[in-house]
Amino acid sequence: MVRTEKLEAWRLIDGDGDGMEGLSVDHYFGRYLLTAERESWFELRPSLEAAIATLHREISPELEAKFHWVANLPGTRGPQFETAADSFEVGEDGARFEVHLGEGPHSGLFLDQRENRREVRKISSERRVLNLFCHTGAFTVAALRGGAREVVSVDLSKNYLAWLERNLRLNGLAKKSAPNFAMDAFAYLEKARRQGERFGLILLDPPTFGRGKGKAFSTERDYGILLEACLELLEPKGRLLACLNTRKMGVKEFRDLLKEGVKSRGRKILQPGGRPADFPGGGSDGAPLKAFWVV
Repeated sequence: MVRTEKLEAWRLIDGDGDGMEGLSVDHYFGRYLLTAERESWFELRPSLEAAIATLHREISPELEAKFHWVANLPGTRGPQFETAADSFEVGEDGARFEVHLGEGPHSGLFLDQRENRREVRKISSERRVLNLFCHTGAFTVAALRGGAREVVSVDLSKNYLAWLERNLRLNGLAKKSAPNFAMDAFAYLEKARRQGERFGLILLDPPTFGRGKGKAFSTERDYGILLEACLELLEPKGRLLACLNTRKMGVKEFRDLLKEGVKSRGRKILQPGGRPADFPGGGSDGAPLKAFWVV
């Protein structure tokens, strides 16, 4: 897969899916991000790095292997980073993305959304697209490369929006029609509703928790409200990608939530979102990422 698809970022070990519960290993152009959810994996650190280095010499002999460790242990306050920060570029399907290791819980590119980015690129031609909770803009890049006539990106973080703009420049897309707004998602949706805006494609991939203007956001509590507001802006023949990233809600529960939200508007769930082959644990009900297409 890595060689045939010419990927520079992919998952090597997917925890339960590869029989290694509590450990994920992601490869980013010669760097390896190891996220451990159990202390026992740190005890195996030297042997793990040695095994990965041996494999690395077969995959990317021209690059020196580097290792970044993240401790995401139960009972601790957020991830703990074991190595110095590193920022660089990686390629995916001809696109370029800036990624950061060792600075936060995410690299800036969600590898488990790769197939969904491919689908977005495939169906974006001539559509007006809304990328809500846009993060660093990977879906925005995919939609513009697919020929979208406009992609509106919304995120409360100005840092992420600046990162998005750098990703646009990396792909020669800075002059494309790609406005972005540093706004609370609900505030943007209300503004767009009042102005009668419509979109042919909406990408809804919120964080598990967030905080807007004076109130906290929880996907478990607020997803249905968010979905309803998005559907109000969706064109009659438009499509919506609904994503949820938490182990607290299973696939069936999420699908039932979506069914309840779409039925009053005459919409239907078309199919599950794509799952890359390097994420074999994705079929389990407790997998973090759930994604469905709504039409």
